[in-house]
Amino acid sequence: MRRFEGVPSFVRLFAGLVLAASLTLPGSGAAQSITLSLGSIDAGVLRIDDLRLDLADLRGGPADLSIARLVVAEREWRKVTARCERIDLTRDGIRCDKGEIAVPAADSRRKPLLIPLRFNWRSATGTFDAAIEPAAGETWRVSRVRSGGVDTVRLLLDRADVGRLQPLLPALKAWQFGGTVSGETSIERGPRETSVRAKLMFDAVRFAGASGAHAGEKIAGTLTVDARQQGSRWSWQGELTWPKGEMYWAPFYLASPGVAASASGSFDRAQVAVEALRIEGASLGQIEGRGSLDLRSKRIESASFSTGMLDLAQLAPSFIAPLLESVAGPKLAWSGQASLAGEIRDNALESANLALHGVGLRETSGRYALEGIEADIPWRSDASTDARIDIARATWGKLPIGPIALPLKLRGQAARLFQAKIPLLDGEIVLDDVRYTRGAERMSWRAAIAVTPVSMERLTEALDWPRMSGIFSASIPGIRQDGSTIALDGALVVQVFDGFASVTDLKLIEPFGRVPRLFADVELRNLDLEMLTRTFSFGSISGRIDGDLDGLELAGLRPLRFDAGIESSPGGYRKRISQRAVQNISALGGAGAAAAIQRSVLRVFEEFSYGKLGLRCVLRDGVCTMGGVEPADNGYVIVKGAGIPAISVIGYNRRVDWDELLARLKRVTEGNMKPVVK
Repeated sequence: MRRFEGVPSFVRLFAGLVLAASLTLPGSGAAQSITLSLGSIDAGVLRIDDLRLDLADLRGGPADLSIARLVVAEREWRKVTARCERIDLTRDGIRCDKGEIAVPAADSRRKPLLIPLRFNWRSATGTFDAAIEPAAGETWRVSRVRSGGVDTVRLLLDRADVGRLQPLLPALKAWQFGGTVSGETSIERGPRETSVRAKLMFDAVRFAGASGAHAGEKIAGTLTVDARQQGSRWSWQGELTWPKGEMYWAPFYLASPGVAASASGSFDRAQVAVEALRIEGASLGQIEGRGSLDLRSKRIESASFSTGMLDLAQLAPSFIAPLLESVAGPKLAWSGQASLAGEIRDNALESANLALHGVGLRETSGRYALEGIEADIPWRSDASTDARIDIARATWGKLPIGPIALPLKLRGQAARLFQAKIPLLDGEIVLDDVRYTRGAERMSWRAAIAVTPVSMERLTEALDWPRMSGIFSASIPGIRQDGSTIALDGALVVQVFDGFASVTDLKLIEPFGRVPRLFADVELRNLDLEMLTRTFSFGSISGRIDGDLDGLELAGLRPLRFDAGIESSPGGYRKRISQRAVQNISALGGAGAAAAIQRSVLRVFEEFSYGKLGLRCVLRDGVCTMGGVEPADNGYVIVKGAGIPAISVIGYNRRVDWDELLARLKRVTEGNMKPVVK
């Protein structure tokens, strides 16, 4: 068998396209191609071994074509056959007006699928034309024409199944494709330049990657490309419209994006240059850019980009929210406008400018919100810049905060805020020496924070808490975040109820995540019981109280474990307790708690003396192990009587479900529980 060297390269290309298209039919389980050479062909992605053309009559008539082995890219088929009812062989070329390719079925017991085929090759003029129809309404056609020294090859597609191209793309062999493409691609080779033009319309395209991180459905649009080669470099321009369809490219999801893009540039084997890029879309806004990529090192040599004013209500759900969710960030609703511009050198961001106008963001469960954000943030990798962020209003729950002015000093991966004073009701939050640094793998920041005296009445009203009197102030000498953890340096000291609370060893993990976790130790000292009990409608108890909350661990707002206890403060002071407080303390102890009092004076006095009081709870696995100021027979003393009349409250339930204990607290502050009197 001889090699047929006279067959031009475009015929070999057609063979690859035709055979790949015809042999990836639904249900065929195999793939075929056809070539018009005798012998063997090795053309990179296409290899044909032992091609035979059998003619019944050299003057014309039926002809059979067989290929012992066909390889397209990394796919291989054997015993490929085709038949032409009449093939005309002349000195001018070969012609077949009516033929068919036999596609073997995956199951050898089934009949092969027959695909219509026609072709015409004229060697004298270099003209070639061939077409196959793999399915009803689907046509693949390739042609070649020489005229005036210009050699033109065209590929015309009519509702071509894009899945048939997969054998030609080894990198995508693990992907699944579907949908149709129609249009024309042409290659013109002249004495001075080569040009490529394409206009393709795609419809109902779908794809899916093996990992599940990439998928698309019902995608439709148009792609046009015009490229010209002069010497070793190509210049090009193209346009893409994408009016319909949905795509998931982890973590982003786009549905019916209405995207239009245009670009122009040049490339050779060493570099791709984008001279102008413009993208517009309902969820994208307007983006422009340019740049160059070194193909050998796969690095961006230089690039610049800029946007118009972007509508964050449109942009955020598709591009910002998925990024936050990928790191377990908060769910936010966005409004307002933003613009961004920047420059890249040697694969690294060199400068950027971010502007915000009328921006608002609200945590979807209503925990916090920021409104009226105006910002001008210029940044340089190698120089200091001054930035400013102004927030008209902020809320935490129903607590109003602000306005807020944050003047920033930026340099590289670091930012510093020297001081900011944020109004909070009749006081203010003072931020001192806030420092932020972004490392290679995580970010960190630290600050000193103080809260100047704030009216507890106004604060509790804004937070919908029970009304409290007095003032609230706080001092945090140092707080820092490293990665996803916020921790205290030193102690958080809060003045409240004429005493103070001190928080140490505080750690907050993923504070803006869906289930933040908190660890801390809390110390309460010398709190005024009368102010405290009056606040929570508990009845009246005069005196002072200390408390400790060790090993506190919260998930969200639910405690997982702690060792807690409260007890009368040491020292001399008035210690009196009302009947209502006795009733409520008895109710906290449950059905097993009892109040003991001298019966003769029960109806005479509304309040009584006590020596000391206290209660303990060790929480593990949702159950509190209870205790009091001292043991009692089969129980524990919650209130120890002293003086006349003497009163004591004894608890007998050692183990109490945490949810039940919370329910009791709610009942005693909302109702009037009756004591058990002995």
